[in-house]
Amino acid sequence: MIDPSTLPPTFQDTIIVARELGVSYLWIDSLCIIQDDKDDWARHAEHMDQIYENALLVVAAVSSNNGSVPFLGTEAPSTRSYYHSVGIGPRVSDASDGREPISCLRARRREVLLSPTWIDGPLESRAWAWQERHCAVRILSFTDLEVKWRCKVTVACECQYEDAAYKQRDEQKATLKNWHTWIGEYSTRDLTYGTDRLPAIASVASRLHTALESNYLAGLWEVELPFNLGWYREEFTDGPSMRAQIRPAMDNGVPSWSWASNAMRSIRVWSYSWLPESMEPGPEPVLESKVDILDIDCIPSVANKFGAVQAGSSIQLRAHVVEAVMYYDDHGRASVCKEGFNAQVVFPDCRISSNTDSRKAGTHVNLRRDPSSFLGNLDHIQVDSATYNKNHDPGTRRCGTVYRLLLFTGTRMNETGACILVLGQIVDGGELRYQRLGLGATSMDCCSGPRYRKTWKSWQAWDALEQWSEWEKWFADTEPEVIKIV
Repeated sequence: MIDPSTLPPTFQDTIIVARELGVSYLWIDSLCIIQDDKDDWARHAEHMDQIYENALLVVAAVSSNNGSVPFLGTEAPSTRSYYHSVGIGPRVSDASDGREPISCLRARRREVLLSPTWIDGPLESRAWAWQERHCAVRILSFTDLEVKWRCKVTVACECQYEDAAYKQRDEQKATLKNWHTWIGEYSTRDLTYGTDRLPAIASVASRLHTALESNYLAGLWEVELPFNLGWYREEFTDGPSMRAQIRPAMDNGVPSWSWASNAMRSIRVWSYSWLPESMEPGPEPVLESKVDILDIDCIPSVANKFGAVQAGSSIQLRAHVVEAVMYYDDHGRASVCKEGFNAQVVFPDCRISSNTDSRKAGTHVNLRRDPSSFLGNLDHIQVDSATYNKNHDPGTRRCGTVYRLLLFTGTRMNETGACILVLGQIVDGGELRYQRLGLGATSMDCCSGPRYRKTWKSWQAWDALEQWSEWEKWFADTEPEVIKIV
C-alpha cells in the first residue's frame, strides 16, 4: 500500500481528480514502470499507445514543470487572475412585482489562449508527452489558465466548447503525410536524453505500422523509401542576429540517414511542392527514384522494434555520385562547388567538422558530422559556445570534400527538380562508408529558401548561391556506384 502523502504533489493532485470522478484505478508511468530495468521500460514503451487508448481518461498536468509542482490549489502555477470574468449589467431583479427577472451577465475577455484547442505549458514541450495527446481517447488538461477537455467528438474548456462538428486533425488516418507532420511537431519538443529520440515516439509508430504494413526503420517507413530520405532541417540558425549556431550531431546510435540522429527542432520532407518563381501551391509533384536500394541493415537494440536501433545501422544504395567541395560555417550556411559550375546552396543537418584543420589542408579533407560539443541533456538544447568558440569563430568559412548523391526527382507543372544528399566519406575498419551531412534541392519550401536569407546581413558572403537548376549537368557523366550510408 502506497501512502498518497508520500507521493509528489503532482501525483497527489492526480489522485484527487481520479477520486472526484469516481475512478478506482490509476496508472502513472514513473510508478508503474521499473525505471532502472531497461527491458521492462522497453516493453512498456512499445505498448504506450494501448495504455493511453484504453484508459478511461488521461490527466495531463500541463502547467507543472515536474512532479514537485502541483496543478491544483493555490500553489499551482496560474494566470487565471489575468483572464478573470467581470460582472456587467444589473444584478438579478426581484420578480415579485410581476416583471421578468433580468439575469446578471459575466464577461471574460476574448483571447486565443482561452480556446479549448489551445494547449500550452511545460508539459507540451516534452517529447514523451507528445504521443499521449495523439493516442488518448479522452484527455483532461490542467493548464495555468483553465481546465480543458478533448475527446473523439468534442473539445471544451471552462468558457466554451465545440460540438461534434469538431474533427481531430487526421489523427485517425494513419497516413504517411500525417507522419511527416507529426515528426515536424515532435522534433520541436525537448528530451532529457538523446537516446530517447526514437523510443519517445515508438507507440505512435506502432499504431501506424498496422495500417501501413511496412517495416519501420529508425523513424522512417520502408514503403516510402527513398523519398523519405529527403528530410531537411528547417529551423533558422543563420538569422540576421548571428547569435544562433547550428546544433551538433547526436551521438545516440541512430544512423545519419534518419532525422532522429540530429538535434534539429524542425523537420520537413522535400517534395518539390513549390515552384522556384511562384508562391502559389499547385498539384502534387510526380516523384521518381534515382537510386536502387540494395540492402537495409536496421535492427532494434531492445525488445521494442519501434525503439532504439543498434549502432552501425546502414542502407546500401546504387546511385549517381559526384565529388565536390563544400564550404560551411557554424551558423548553418553551406554551399557545394565544382569546377565549371556555380555554387549551389546546401542545408546542413548538423554541425560539421573535419579530422584535420581544413584551413591548412585545403579542400582535400573529408568532412564528417560533429558531435563533439553535444551536451548530454536535450532540454532546450544549448551549444557550449564559450568552450567551442575558444578555437572556432562560428562565422568562419571552412571547406572540405563531400559527395553528392542524386536521390530522386520531382516533376510539377512541367518543371523537374532534384533532391540531392550531401555525404561525407569515412573509413571504418578498412571499409569505406558515408555519413549524411545535409540536403540540397532545386526549390526549397517558401520559408526556408535562400532568396529570403539573401537579404540578411549575415548572408552577404553567401548571396550568390543557386538552387540546383543545373542538376542534370552535375550528374551527366557519372555511372551508378554502390555506397553504404551509416
